[in-house]
Amino acid sequence: MNTNSSNANCTTNQQNFVEYPIRALKFLLKKLKINELFKTHIRDPRSRVDDYNLTSLLMHGLITHLFRSPSKNKFHLHLLRSNASRAVARFNGIEKTNSPCARTLDDVLVDLNPDDFHPILPSIFRFLCRQKVFLLHPEFIPQGEYGIAIDAQVTHTYYEHSQHPCKICPYCLKRTRGDKVWYLHFDLVASFIAPNGLQIPLLFHRIRARPELGRLGDDEWKQECERTAFPVLLRKLRYEFPRLKLCIHLDALYATEPNFSLLKALGMGYSIVKKAKVLKTVGEDCKGLKLFSPPVKIDKESKRFRIHQTIHFFNDVVYRGHHLHVIQLDEEAEKKPSKRFAKIQSKKTHWEWIVHQKLNNENISGSSTKSRVRWWQEDLFNDLQCRGFAICHDFNRAPNAQSIRIYFILIAYAISSILVHSTFGRAVLARGYTISFMMEQMLTDLIYLADSIWDCHQPFQLRFGKDPP
Repeated sequence: MNTNSSNANCTTNQQNFVEYPIRALKFLLKKLKINELFKTHIRDPRSRVDDYNLTSLLMHGLITHLFRSPSKNKFHLHLLRSNASRAVARFNGIEKTNSPCARTLDDVLVDLNPDDFHPILPSIFRFLCRQKVFLLHPEFIPQGEYGIAIDAQVTHTYYEHSQHPCKICPYCLKRTRGDKVWYLHFDLVASFIAPNGLQIPLLFHRIRARPELGRLGDDEWKQECERTAFPVLLRKLRYEFPRLKLCIHLDALYATEPNFSLLKALGMGYSIVKKAKVLKTVGEDCKGLKLFSPPVKIDKESKRFRIHQTIHFFNDVVYRGHHLHVIQLDEEAEKKPSKRFAKIQSKKTHWEWIVHQKLNNENISGSSTKSRVRWWQEDLFNDLQCRGFAICHDFNRAPNAQSIRIYFILIAYAISSILVHSTFGRAVLARGYTISFMMEQMLTDLIYLADSIWDCHQPFQLRFGKDPP
């Protein structure tokens, strides 16, 4: 085989993918075997199948969120264009010349079991593991540990006049303040996070309604919901990935003795944010030890900042039988002068974490850097709410169908994240596009260039970061 010819063909094909990103999306969906995952795990409740098989209907629901449509009606308006319905049908593997309407899909989603969608997100992550993405790119897993962030968000808010069946919905958590009554859906999400921003949602758990939660204040209610669901999600995570070396990134809410014991029992590492009002005895011990431990000072530069770090670390701080290791990081970031703004601005910040590994002068810099990736989870929620996925929009009012829509959105997010952080995804974004614009542009290419975008037969590989040595 001519290696130079193969490399040239691969380069040509990557250029074709950059010119028409919809080709890259189609290629990725085929590599991830999304159709096969739907066919394997989702049971069709219909006794008779007329025009559309279940897999094609689910793919139609998925691409609604892949192309960042803010509502079903907005996506349907795209299908009214000439040949659009036929092009989308072909993309989803539908033999008919027309795509299904929103009502056809909604009628099927109502009868599906949301639990059937549970294995799909872990399967997408296992695909990356089988492709040796993390073995070939160890920068994705600092210190050999797979970073997993767990956090919760409110996805939907309803009132008594809303058309959602709040009083019979098993997920509507009733809240009251005086005469005001409203209902919330509260979801806990666990996702893989890498320092470069690659995020793959792995597990999704929706809190079920309990009468005793309605009597709690807002802060206590949120904490109780998260603490109740956390052990369930953590055990599911270990069941799905029994052999992976996991490091769980959590906020200060989870810094409790039962959680330390559970993480230890499941063989998981952790990095938990520590606040002044949490674990006060540990804070007092660290305050005393700080007088006898010299700090580690690190100076580094980024593209826009000069960074000065002062790090204190403390090993084996005893708390209720657990030996905790604490990091205290003080950072001063000084902005470099630019052509537009000559004035130098500086910002001081302070962080503290409780970590599972023993600390020393050699690993303290890497440990503090690794602990900061938890903030990517906050960015995930911002993406889901504000950057095209519209997770707070009421796509379906039936509780089962709405939960399935959340799975569609998380699967679409995982696919988009893989696409964006691949080499050809970065090449498209280098043109100055935003992620949302790139995904919307794919739908336009699919509609208007339906016959020509598939003329691409050269070999291609899914690559991330720099090529391994």
